[in-house]
Amino acid sequence: SGLEAAGSVEAEGVGAEAPRGAWIDCGAEIAVAPEEPIVALASQALVANPDGSVSVFTAFRVVDRNFLASVAVAADADLILQ
Repeated sequence: SGLEAAGSVEAEGVGAEAPRGAWIDCGAEIAVAPEEPIVALASQALVANPDGSVSVFTAFRVVDRNFLASVAVAADADLILQ
């Protein structure tokens, strides 16, 4: 269960360049999809540093055919891309 069930977590994704294009923020607020294609799902966290400054960490997942196919398998659903 947990991360093991979701697949491997690799350090190579740390510091990866974020894709250009429309993102959907997976935060607590309801997001309205933009008119352009969505290239990534993301979430951000603010972390207080010992010196009083704040760092912003962003985690994202590129939305591509492989990601959508994995969601379809996990949901036991058919996926139709148009």
